[in-house]
Amino acid sequence: MTTITQRLLFDAIEGDSETGGWTASCSSLNAQDIVEYGRHVSIYHCPEGRGRWSDDYLLALDGTMFPKSIRWDRGQSATDVVVSTSHAFLQNAGVQGIYFSRQSSPSNPHQMTDLNLGRIIYHIVRYHTNLADWADLSGIDVEDSTAVDVYTVHESNSIWDTLKNIASNEFYVVYFTRTDRLMYRPHPMFDVTPPPPVVTLDRTYIIGQPSIEYRDMVFPDQVQLYALTDTGQILQAFYPSNMGAEGRRHRVTNIRCNSQSRLNTLASRLYQYLRRRFTLTVTLPGSWGLNLELYDRVAVTYSGTASNGVQFNWDQKKFWITSIRVTRLHQFGAASEITLEEENLEG
Repeated sequence: MTTITQRLLFDAIEGDSETGGWTASCSSLNAQDIVEYGRHVSIYHCPEGRGRWSDDYLLALDGTMFPKSIRWDRGQSATDVVVSTSHAFLQNAGVQGIYFSRQSSPSNPHQMTDLNLGRIIYHIVRYHTNLADWADLSGIDVEDSTAVDVYTVHESNSIWDTLKNIASNEFYVVYFTRTDRLMYRPHPMFDVTPPPPVVTLDRTYIIGQPSIEYRDMVFPDQVQLYALTDTGQILQAFYPSNMGAEGRRHRVTNIRCNSQSRLNTLASRLYQYLRRRFTLTVTLPGSWGLNLELYDRVAVTYSGTASNGVQFNWDQKKFWITSIRVTRLHQFGAASEITLEEENLEG
């Protein structure tokens, strides 16, 4: 892994839960030699001014280089390059069909005594790619993931799409952190003890105009899950168990699950997640966003004023980060746009 702190000019660094990782858009000035396809690099940044974090260089991103273009004249050159976490590799890597099964005495690597979806994820990334040479696979839940007796991974031109398809069976999140650690787990909102907020955002930190996107019009009144067991039995879980005649259903079918209690748990989690009321977007000064991570828990203390007429009065209200975009400003410094989803544990 090469450490780069100079000779790269950044336009933006972005982490997105939907994309599944982090990407930096940058240019190498008069130094094409440092830009090599597949080169693994650690990029550091130095925060501006004194604040919550150290003024020393801090890790911005562990990733891999993907050259895009080069422009030059007699006296200078600029090489455009994207540095991405390993989701970019998996997006463009294919996988052949694989049949997994639970066996008391396994005779090949696709047979396991304790088969579950997390172990399938781990096997695909560990043994059907070379990501283990540089990426961290320790964030894959191989203990509490949904147990299965058999599972077929179909041929695909994108391993990343395959991983997301597997995750959809148990509504897990799958993504790479800034340090290129692969995470496969339930949304941390559903931890038995959710982690403490990494920071409290208030008027001291928020600049510009915060915005809220309401989700009230798409609230489901009941989640209905239908699963097929490995023996062909159909399981169903409704949460809550009863709903009014005019209620709205959110129905998901073709889930792989062998346990009624597990399906009940998944139904309650999905119901709570879908009933979050709004998405909050705030802007922070400088490169603050590079000190945060996808799915970090954040507290927000904020209230309206008599002049703006905003009625919010939040005191340590909890949110979860779903995207971070740090953009370089042309004049000086940077700005960080953070998108957060409201925490909802009611149900």
